[in-house]
Amino acid sequence: MASNANGDDQKRKMNTNVDEIVRSVFHGEEDVKIRAAKEIRKMTKTSARSRANLAAKGVILPLVSMLRSSNMEAKEAAVLALLNLAVKNEKNKVAIGKAGAIELLVDLLESKNAHLKEYAAAAILTLSASTVNKPIIGSSGATQLLVELLTVGSHQGKIDSLMALYNLSTYPDNLAGILAAEPVPALIALLKEGRKSCRVAEKISSLLESISAFEEGRTSIAAEEGGILTLVEVIEDGFPAKPRTCSWSSSNNVPKQ
Repeated sequence: MASNANGDDQKRKMNTNVDEIVRSVFHGEEDVKIRAAKEIRKMTKTSARSRANLAAKGVILPLVSMLRSSNMEAKEAAVLALLNLAVKNEKNKVAIGKAGAIELLVDLLESKNAHLKEYAAAAILTLSASTVNKPIIGSSGATQLLVELLTVGSHQGKIDSLMALYNLSTYPDNLAGILAAEPVPALIALLKEGRKSCRVAEKISSLLESISAFEEGRTSIAAEEGGILTLVEVIEDGFPAKPRTCSWSSSNNVPKQ
């Protein structure tokens, strides 16, 4: 009986804490909202239940509103909380897109703050896994900025941008926009950086294969040093053979806590 009572007490305290965080992100002053967003990020890092529960309590809208803040810390806290809410939750991905986050995340891709820019790319990657979001992101102006990040981003930023572009390419209407962003030089340079053996190389090759369906794309690939060889490999094999090891790695899209 005592153990049951203790369990009930802990559950009530947990629920009270969640409700307080929700109130804070809705009604708190900016510093309070920032703390609440950071707590939401922590709670949703590994818990599918917390992602569903917090979204059901309505935290997505106030977090999206925080992306409009002039305070960089508020933007960062919000984008990371939204990213974690979207991970492995299709309903939340769609809700975040419908709440207007995509346009605001694209704005962050143009930020002079390199960390904020790459957090936005990670969030767009996660949202781009949703079929509902793919056409919205494709028409948002994100494509050109993701291609730019392929060149100037950190190791993780490049991977996140690549994976987002790959996700977008699986929606056929997005291919023209990807081609217009001239991604071929960055893709081939990225392919040369890693072994032709890993998941990253597979995604690059899949993108090049999609681009090569267009005459302009084939011309762009042929113009790059090593591009023709890459195109031949794509045509013959679909993508480079998978080896046992890979020099590239991804951190699950989610920045470390």
